[in-house]
Amino acid sequence: MNLMADILINVIIAFLAGSLLLGLHRKVIARVQLRPGPPIIQHLLHSLKFFFKESSFPKTASMPFYVGIVVILAIIWVVGVIVGPVAHDSLLILFGVYAVYKIVEHNSGSSSGSPYGKLSCVRAVLSAATELPLFAAIVLVYLKTDSMNIGKIIVYQGVHGPLAFSIPLAALMFFMLIISKSPYSPFGITKGKDLISGFETEHFGFLRGFIMFSESVSW
Repeated sequence: MNLMADILINVIIAFLAGSLLLGLHRKVIARVQLRPGPPIIQHLLHSLKFFFKESSFPKTASMPFYVGIVVILAIIWVVGVIVGPVAHDSLLILFGVYAVYKIVEHNSGSSSGSPYGKLSCVRAVLSAATELPLFAAIVLVYLKTDSMNIGKIIVYQGVHGPLAFSIPLAALMFFMLIISKSPYSPFGITKGKDLISGFETEHFGFLRGFIMFSESVSW
């Protein structure tokens, strides 16, 4: 019972913290563009708002796939949060969760039949170029620390200094991934504004709410 409560609390914290982080991200971008920008809680409000908006489904959608892919996307990141209390901070399992997410990202756009979504799928495959080196970075971290446990890796850094200095190539790989996934980034090609919203273009109402929930939890 305590484990279930811990998982629920972790998911709620991840959703709220991720929403505020994405809201801060939008605020910073607005200031760079010399605009006041939205309040930091805007992303959180948008996420909650979509759960109560009317849902519509495009005629071109493959319905089981169209709905199922959104549910799977949310489950993936909830599982990612569960990794902490259940898998004892296993970095390897966390990256396994991310690998499954990549499969979903590659197929999400095609579920609606939208040409924008399909183009997002193609770009998701291209964006894998930034992810492949990251899995090599895991090997570098293991060879350096002899552990895949996040807690032990933190302890190792406390004794030997930050890994970013001792294996800078691994740090660079991770930084490349963050940049490629950052919203409104010129490197975030799967959701480029020339695609409107990427694979989210044809998802409305509570389905968009689930997508935004997943995005917040992942961050």
